[in-house]
Amino acid sequence: MKAPKCVAILLACVGFSLIGCSEQSQAPVAPSDQAAQGTASLEKRIIRDFTAAEAPDLLNPAGYIIDPGFSPPHNKNKTIVRGMLLRNVVMATFLDGGTDLLSGHGVIEMNFTIDLSANEGVCWGKLTLDPDAPEAGDGVWEITWNGTTTLGASGFVSPMKWVGQGKGGAIDGMQLFCDDQVMTIWSFPDGWTGAGTGSIKSH
Repeated sequence: MKAPKCVAILLACVGFSLIGCSEQSQAPVAPSDQAAQGTASLEKRIIRDFTAAEAPDLLNPAGYIIDPGFSPPHNKNKTIVRGMLLRNVVMATFLDGGTDLLSGHGVIEMNFTIDLSANEGVCWGKLTLDPDAPEAGDGVWEITWNGTTTLGASGFVSPMKWVGQGKGGAIDGMQLFCDDQVMTIWSFPDGWTGAGTGSIKSH
């Protein structure tokens, strides 16, 4: 009879210890912790998708070309341009139908190196874009971009990526990502157009 009693006591002890562990793992959450969890759930990232087109700002009364840039000494088989500054315009459409915080006028910096023997090269630069929407306040987009360029049957084609940050106003802290493709339609630097898709992320 002693053995069964010992076994029963042992099982009871194990059961109490398991119950104790279960109670500790399901301890009640303090009101302050619940509030913190609720706040975190409200701070969800908002993603707004858009399509966009861009073109030279040929109608700007101040002129389109700010600075033609410079061409450092180079091999005759290459075209190299650094620091070209142009005025451009961006026209966006947000797929959610909400306020357009992107369309506007800006200044784009262009740098490129083209290997004339292969008709291809690389390009990169910056874009400072001032949204037209009054809702944007005094905010501006500071965007960097880079890509490649290839001479096709109807001109140069340049797929590139944009990464931007909103500074000031209603867009402060927002992030921008875009895949863009620029094509030469008659000549450069005044005859080009671009189109792309992207998104703006904010908290």
